[in-house]
Amino acid sequence: SRQHRSLENCGCGLMLRVSEEGELVVDGLLAGGPADKTGKLRLGDTLVRVDRQYVHGLQPSQIAPKILGPAGSIVELGFKRSQGPVVLTVNVAIVRGLSPFPSSLTDSHARRALPDA
Repeated sequence: SRQHRSLENCGCGLMLRVSEEGELVVDGLLAGGPADKTGKLRLGDTLVRVDRQYVHGLQPSQIAPKILGPAGSIVELGFKRSQGPVVLTVNVAIVRGLSPFPSSLTDSHARRALPDA
């Protein structure tokens, strides 16, 4: 079944999908969007923290409202990135902005092929 959930409010221009392990993985970045402008995120990065709250074990529906907020406000996101045997921590502060599409979550069956921005 194809499920695609668009989130309301202002996001980060970040596409996330749910991995088989139940983690939220960066599946796309809106070119020129707030997340893309940081220059720090890559496809495959795994979301571990929103502001000061670790999100392991939370459902996407619980995490999404934490990422969204008023335009111009800042959200701090923490990601982990595996590079061979090494796991890096990537922290970014993103200014939420109006995007052509809001941040959205897709399940693994509705993966969207987006260019690596």
